[in-house]
Amino acid sequence: MNIDGDETLFPVGAVVYGSLAAFLMTLIGTTFTAVFTELGWKATISWPNNSLYLLLLFVSIVIGSIMAGWRSRQKGWAAGIGVAVIVSLLWLILALLFHHPIHAGIYLVKCFISLVIGAFGGIIGVNALGGKG
Repeated sequence: MNIDGDETLFPVGAVVYGSLAAFLMTLIGTTFTAVFTELGWKATISWPNNSLYLLLLFVSIVIGSIMAGWRSRQKGWAAGIGVAVIVSLLWLILALLFHHPIHAGIYLVKCFISLVIGAFGGIIGVNALGGKG
């Protein structure tokens, strides 16, 4: 196994890049959803129970993982899983900060789904967008 000087075992920079992208997408999407809700949109949205917010978070993980895979150009699955772990920990921290009850079973299922779609997004980012050169 030949390891070059610029090649690392885990793409930390790509994970941070993808995590920031996922966080910004979640923040922007949540803001737009909240504004539309306040302007008279018919749906009543509550943060932990609404599937629209959950879909928004999962889409942001996929896109953040794609960006991390694109940035790393190798080991996309590791970059995608790293993004999923960071975003899942962010969910947990926000729930604890806002004193929201945490259901371990539901949280673990969300984490598992996040890991799977994160790995998928990272692989897509490397293979579709991360051409060498």
